[in-house]
Amino acid sequence: MLINLTIENFLSFDAPVSFSMEAGRKTSRHENHVRDVNGISVLRGAAIYGANASGKSNLLKAVDLFRQMVSRGDCSVVRGMQFALSASIRPEMRFDAVCSNDGSVFRYAVVTDGLAVKRETLWLVSGEKESILFDRENGTRLELDARLDKAEWYRQRTLADNLLYLPKLISDGLVENKLDIAMSEVILSAYIGLNNMFVLGTESRPNPAAFYTFIKQNDFKTFLLELLKRADLGVTDLSWEPLSSKEAEMIFSMNPFNGDGVRVLGISRGFYLIKKDASGISGEEFRLQHNGVPLRAESESDGTIRLIHLSPMLYQLYHGNGTWFIDEADCHIHPVLMKYLLKAFMDRKADDAQLVITMHDTNLMSHDIWRTDEIWFAEKRVDGSSDLYSLYQFQPRHDKNLEKGYLQGLYGALPCLGGEMTYGE
Repeated sequence: MLINLTIENFLSFDAPVSFSMEAGRKTSRHENHVRDVNGISVLRGAAIYGANASGKSNLLKAVDLFRQMVSRGDCSVVRGMQFALSASIRPEMRFDAVCSNDGSVFRYAVVTDGLAVKRETLWLVSGEKESILFDRENGTRLELDARLDKAEWYRQRTLADNLLYLPKLISDGLVENKLDIAMSEVILSAYIGLNNMFVLGTESRPNPAAFYTFIKQNDFKTFLLELLKRADLGVTDLSWEPLSSKEAEMIFSMNPFNGDGVRVLGISRGFYLIKKDASGISGEEFRLQHNGVPLRAESESDGTIRLIHLSPMLYQLYHGNGTWFIDEADCHIHPVLMKYLLKAFMDRKADDAQLVITMHDTNLMSHDIWRTDEIWFAEKRVDGSSDLYSLYQFQPRHDKNLEKGYLQGLYGALPCLGGEMTYGE
């Protein structure tokens, strides 16, 4: 679970800005939205509002690229993404996350210019105390916790300046040799926790092979079918329909692969299974049935397709897996359906899943869905940089209409529109 994220000098973020999932002490509503993690009260959800170009999407990009750095072990994924609107561009970006996994809490920070890792530190957090597990500076100086230092294996790792030490430990065999390496479970737990954050954009779609694996599971198929039926989309069943030889060969010609085998492809709005063997090329297409009539994805509404693409994430949320960030979650989805989906997740018994969304639909800014510490705002400063702050700091009363207050400008984060357009006069 994510507890806190601090970003500095990245895209529209200049000075350090923090986004926190730690529950406020003065808010008692929706107690089931809070999970106790090693003595820390952690929220299971959050919604971020703000004008266009205020920095909402950049926060999610920071999460996504930070995870990619940890997963791939290379800082170059953020090369050239420093805040560019200041008089002089500072080279060093900072990403600092506090997260939990299996009940333990870790803090991991990376300072980089996108070419080299300037500093990388991992702490184990216990209450208000942080103890350093390792601290690496400028690619050379490495300080280790006494337990890691005693194991010697940690100090023997060598890596290039652009590579991160934590994922290097994993790729160098920490998992395979964990029984012989002291503190291996702790390091691995931190790595898993940092990798357990996922970002979905407005155009994001599931990996085709992963979607096929999901849909072949009866439990997921049942979940998806119930979701589509409850959304009142007219869907009565799901099926894989055979393609004609000509259709299969055309799709294969656009997505060829060597040798015999099976590939699952995501093309345009649909999913296709293409099989190549001695008998030739054949295929199937995933379709939604409406009263026994299987329709192609091109015939479905944008909202239906959006729900299909979000379904693996929703399924994993319902099974308590991962921290999921969705950009413009309300895109193509009716407010009544969006409210239903949010409440269905947020009102569940607390587990380790988290949902963080950005959106513009103020109908969903409501005490009925959120705690005040779960609503955040992104606002652009005068210098063009982004700021983040929580509704919690305003302490609005529980009988106040949050949407009305926001649109009246009580909480900021609204677009500052100019006068009437004079184009053409």
